[in-house]
Amino acid sequence: MQFWDIIFWTNDENTKLNKYTTKIAMLWNHFEPIILFLLIVFYRMTNGPISFPIILLYTIIMIMYTLNTWNNVVKTGKYYRKEGNKEIKNSLFWEWNYTEWAFPFYTIFLITLVVLSYENFSGSIRILFVFFIIFTFLFSL
Repeated sequence: MQFWDIIFWTNDENTKLNKYTTKIAMLWNHFEPIILFLLIVFYRMTNGPISFPIILLYTIIMIMYTLNTWNNVVKTGKYYRKEGNKEIKNSLFWEWNYTEWAFPFYTIFLITLVVLSYENFSGSIRILFVFFIIFTFLFSL
């Protein structure tokens, strides 16, 4: 996602590049659990018993959510905060995270990543993956 962030920080929200890139970044973001699942299957040649049903459920919900929000997601803007008399860019505003049904969808997104990581990795890798998934999710709020 940092690649997309560079584009959003360097291009005004009213440019065509920002508008097209916003759609691509939304898809990129939504496909992350599916890519993780495919990497697990490709490298381990197997997956845990809950992984396939949860990725199937996630994929169905992701398609419905993405189609539902597609026309409402137009651009990626910037949050501003005041510091004295200056406005300072604080963070990016990803529209697809603030649409109707975003909270339930991203809850399922998080659960899917945690289940895939917990079920298909072992030892310290499992703990690190689960910790960083939850930490980065909470940090992004």
